[in-house]
Amino acid sequence: MVEQGPTCRKCCSLPHGCQVVVVGVLATFAQIFSYVVLGSCRFAINSERERGLGLFQYEQEYGICYSYNAFIFSGEYGYDYTDSAWRAARVFSILVTCISFVAFIVTWTAGCVIYRRRLFIGLAIAYGICSVFSLCTMLFFASSICSEGKCVFGPGAGFAIANGILYACAALSSWKTPGAKLFPEENSNGHVQAVEIPVASPSGGHIGTVPASAAATSSIPGTVTTTEVQHPDGTTVTKRVTALPDGSRLVEETVEKPV
Repeated sequence: MVEQGPTCRKCCSLPHGCQVVVVGVLATFAQIFSYVVLGSCRFAINSERERGLGLFQYEQEYGICYSYNAFIFSGEYGYDYTDSAWRAARVFSILVTCISFVAFIVTWTAGCVIYRRRLFIGLAIAYGICSVFSLCTMLFFASSICSEGKCVFGPGAGFAIANGILYACAALSSWKTPGAKLFPEENSNGHVQAVEIPVASPSGGHIGTVPASAAATSSIPGTVTTTEVQHPDGTTVTKRVTALPDGSRLVEETVEKPV
């Protein structure tokens, strides 16, 4: 018989340690930078016109950003912006934002939820992919409008590079995130374990269950073992196990709940 315990902890209890906070902070800044890259109209600067070009919009007079329009843009610049390099840069930027958003949410929930170690390995892989994809947005400079050296790095490209570095750091930190710090008698899923052993009630003859730690108690008659378990909700369970001469055990349990 297994007594199921909660897998959730109190908010900010950090069952996986402070490493989760490090990953979360890195992921938060990287997520913000991802939105900056998407919304910037100065990913690159056209050296001929001294105006910014972004992945989804470009700069016109007075620094105003406009969404790309094939007819207007091609007429003004004389280039078609829909070539494969430009499209690839756009796709990579969108993938980075979507993948990182999911990983970002899961990372912060680890501050109060017990996860298996393999999940953090998965997060590390996700952040690693985001790092590579962020740098792949540099394909923008291989597009037709930036041919012949007509583009120079803009603020948006700088954010994309910084983004790649942040995601790489988040991947490394996530990979090193340890397993959960468990309370006594919890297994790797955060559940409280129990095993079936013969125990006797004060009236005698009762068969029940005691925690695994109590099962390891010496069987020498007269041995008394007291176990105190502090649960995440503040409840304290105290068990007093006495080994009896006939091989059974007398179990006395006291439950103290927080006021």
